[in-house]
Formats: sequence, structure tokens, C-alpha cells
Amino acid sequence: MSFAAYRRPQKSVEATKGLGIGDIQIRPLNEGDISVIYAVHAAGIETVFRSLMADETKPTAAMAGDNAAAISFVIRDIPTLAVDIIAAATGFDNPDERAGIASLPFSVKVDILKEIVAFSLEAEGGLEKLIGFLPAAAKNLLAAGSLRVLQ
Repeated sequence: MSFAAYRRPQKSVEATKGLGIGDIQIRPLNEGDISVIYAVHAAGIETVFRSLMADETKPTAAMAGDNAAAISFVIRDIPTLAVDIIAAATGFDNPDERAGIASLPFSVKVDILKEIVAFSLEAEGGLEKLIGFLPAAAKNLLAAGSLRVLQ
């Protein structure tokens, strides 16, 4: 067997039932998908992370700015982030399909995102395995100076 023969698993999702488009096929996100999505949304994600990690007992002007930026990211960019995740997991990444994804009802997008997250975690061996990997990965990134958000 060769690596070229590998195909990511797919599964059918019924979240779009009743919308006239039938079921959709999703595949788990891998590190390549996540890297691309993160690259597009890095500034907002890092701002939200800083806001969540801030020591609220020591308020600063920067923290107030981070909190405002985090709220702005959630309102302005989360819909686009959701479309990017769904497009990556379904393979529907052309402008017409992205517009269709964006026009889906909010509750349908949430249901699809839940399926994608659960399937992606399952494909990685479960949350326990992924969480066990994260501290070592974060430590390596910090040592290499690549994880500036935590510094």
C-alpha cells in the first residue's frame, strides 16, 4: 500500500434535511485544513485567546482593546470562519457554494459544525489523544518562538 492511496473518511450529515439540498458529505479536518483556516483568521483568533487568557485582576488599556477586538471578531468574523470550516470539510470551496453555505440558517450551520468537530476528533483518535498531544506541541512551539500569543 502507498500513502497516495489514502483517502480521508467521509460521512453523510442530515443537518440540511428539509432544505431541498439533501444530505451533505463531510470529511474530518486535518492539520492542513486547520492551518489554512487559522492563517485567514489568525489575528481575530489570537485576540480572542488573549482576551480569554487575560488576568482580569490587572486591567490594562491593552486588555480593554483586546476585549473590544474580541467582541468585534465574534460579530464580524465568526460567520466567515463558520463558512470556511464547512467549506473545508465538504470540499465545496467555490464562490457559489460558499455563498450557499453562508445563506444557510444559523441553526443548520451550527449542526454541521458540531458534526465536523465530532468527526474530526473521532478521526484523530478522540479528544483524550488530541489533548494529550497539545501540551507537548505548545511547548515545542514556544521553544521555537512560533507561538507568540502565549509569550
